[in-house]
Amino acid sequence: GIRHGSLLAAETGRAFLRVFNRAGACTKTFDVQQHMSQALKAEKSHRHVAKKMAGAPAVRSQFLSAAHSGNEHGARKSAGIQHEVASEHKNPWGIVSVLYISDHNQVCISTENAALTFWDVEMDTLKGRIQCDLVQAGMAYDPSHHDVWTWSGESSDYAINVWMIATKLLKYRLDMHTDTTMAVEPIAELHMMASAGMDRTIIIWDCGVVEHSPHSPHGHGHIDLGPAEVVGVLRKHRRGIKALAWSKQHHLLFSGGFDYQVLAWDMHNTTVPVLVLEGHRSPVTVLTPFLTGGEERLASVGEDGVLRIWSLSQSPSASHSLMPTQTLNLVRGGVA
Repeated sequence: GIRHGSLLAAETGRAFLRVFNRAGACTKTFDVQQHMSQALKAEKSHRHVAKKMAGAPAVRSQFLSAAHSGNEHGARKSAGIQHEVASEHKNPWGIVSVLYISDHNQVCISTENAALTFWDVEMDTLKGRIQCDLVQAGMAYDPSHHDVWTWSGESSDYAINVWMIATKLLKYRLDMHTDTTMAVEPIAELHMMASAGMDRTIIIWDCGVVEHSPHSPHGHGHIDLGPAEVVGVLRKHRRGIKALAWSKQHHLLFSGGFDYQVLAWDMHNTTVPVLVLEGHRSPVTVLTPFLTGGEERLASVGEDGVLRIWSLSQSPSASHSLMPTQTLNLVRGGVA
């Protein structure tokens, strides 16, 4: 949700982002194409400056530094001329993925022209744009370091890109997965991130020490020391992993994928999963914890459109299985 329990939704392959309240009413429609067209129109008038500086790296570097520090005006201030937009694409405005960044009240939108755009939710203004080599199929936010993690989901690229929100620059690339990355999940309480993919492994990343400082160049009172390091590798899934979810109430990491199972992991002992959630008859594509009556439960969705609700009230002391408390068929409707 954005604020006050609102729901953020995007139309797949379209250029509209909508906000819904708890009553199901649409309270806001964000036209990505219209806003991007206006920003690009303003930027086009300045693009000849970038072309002139292409042959002078030192001058260009100074120009980009000035743009990032806010000395330029108009579209150059909000987007930066170094992020060129791929103009030749059959549908450059189609939305692929959406991420709400709560600390900054911004929305990051991944579109089919392989661009990432950052928008202020309240003001509907473009805060920055990044042009990637590949379309970024998924995104996750690291609140400890104010970074956005993105991945393409392509078989030709297994890496995870970590971008700094303040500068919209690449911080580093993580290349530990040996097959396509499919999911990334923040573990904010432990200042960690988890990633998973078709290599059947879950990698736990320690994102580095955060040193708090009032003179931080990021503008949020912290300085990052060192890149992310691998502190754990979990390997109990029999097939690729599609979804991850972190339970704040139970401090468990849930994973689901193409072996039809959902596994729960205790970060203090990752040798074996502490829970096995069985019942799906198709690959698990979505995992979402939610609160009801003060109790946190887990919703899992299969590729066949079946949603299952799991009660996690029993504290696991050893590996055992759970069965769902409720099963909904999202395709045919009704309770199974």
